[in-house]
Formats: sequence, structure tokens, C-alpha cells
Amino acid sequence: MFKSYLIILTIFNTDDITMVLLADSMNDISECQKAVISNCIAKYRKDS
Repeated sequence: MFKSYLIILTIFNTDDITMVLLADSMNDISECQKAVISNCIAKYRKDS
């Protein structure tokens, strides 16, 4: 499951990936990753 988030973040080319990796290591991933991915998609749509 985490790998798919990593792929999405790589595609969207965001600096927030370190935040996700940190959250993953803390076992507190679901809400944090959802928020980061939402931000990624919003940034991507705004830029494209």
C-alpha cells in the first residue's frame, strides 16, 4: 500500500515526500498520507 503512495508522489514530483516517509516510520500514516496526496493532486491540477 505504501509503495503506491510513493509512486504517486514521485509522479507528482513533490517535496512533501519526506513528510510521508517520516509519517510511515512513525506508523501514523493514513491521515497524513491522505492529506499529502490530496495536496499533490491539487498542486498538479493547478499547475497543469
